[in-house]
Amino acid sequence: MRKKRSILKSISLGLFLGLMVPGLGGLIFPSMLIETVSPFITSNNEKIMLEKNDYSYKPGQRGTQFNFYRVSTDGGKEEVTIELLAFSFLIYSAAFILILFAINIIYRKLWYKDSNSDINFT
Repeated sequence: MRKKRSILKSISLGLFLGLMVPGLGGLIFPSMLIETVSPFITSNNEKIMLEKNDYSYKPGQRGTQFNFYRVSTDGGKEEVTIELLAFSFLIYSAAFILILFAINIIYRKLWYKDSNSDINFT
């Protein structure tokens, strides 16, 4: 039971971090998303371009909109914002889940050395 709970916690935390890093980290460092995901959503000589739009509805209120576009060699532009965020969520979630599983295994191996441990490391 303890093992299942720790696996569920690792998956839940990994999914949460996988959502937060592209979401909040992408606002601060949009180039991080482009570098991570561009090999998966571009082909050959295509590039990912970031377009940033600042807007204001009322005085004192402002916002920023980020749009990501796939630009081909002939100059065609296609919006790929959703694909970029979805792929970055999958990549970062998988990475965080694997890291948390590794930490969990190392923790269990170091701290539960008795023979009644529910993980067998042989």
